[in-house]
Amino acid sequence: MPASPANTTDLVALHDLYGRLAHAFDSGSGERFAELCTNDIEFRGDQVMIASGRSQMAELVNSVATTQPGIRHLISSVYVDIDESDAVGHVYSVALRPTSEGLVFGALAEYEDTFVRLDGAWALRRRDFVRLAPAAANRSFVMAPK
Repeated sequence: MPASPANTTDLVALHDLYGRLAHAFDSGSGERFAELCTNDIEFRGDQVMIASGRSQMAELVNSVATTQPGIRHLISSVYVDIDESDAVGHVYSVALRPTSEGLVFGALAEYEDTFVRLDGAWALRRRDFVRLAPAAANRSFVMAPK
């Protein structure tokens, strides 16, 4: 449903939440990421449960920062459908990571996110991560140093 004056504030808040989630993930701040989620957050990748609950979500975020230092998620084509107490958002995400060999393409994915309103603020309840590029493409270089 398109934004209307009645839900423009929610639309802006959800776009902001997407940015906050990406920055928390990329900085390796699992606790900050988890604070933006419901207690029963679910994170699924290609239809498989990866993390359930704030504690597991925080551990996942912290581990990615360790195993993929410098990762950055570029979020685009955001759209959300908003109801009174929940919303469903869709975005594309490109993950890039700098290495000594150059900038590495990590993943091209689509997120389908479910948000709920908690105490007047939006929180992530569920993220479904669907990889759009085959796994073999994930180590290709976008840009190598000269």
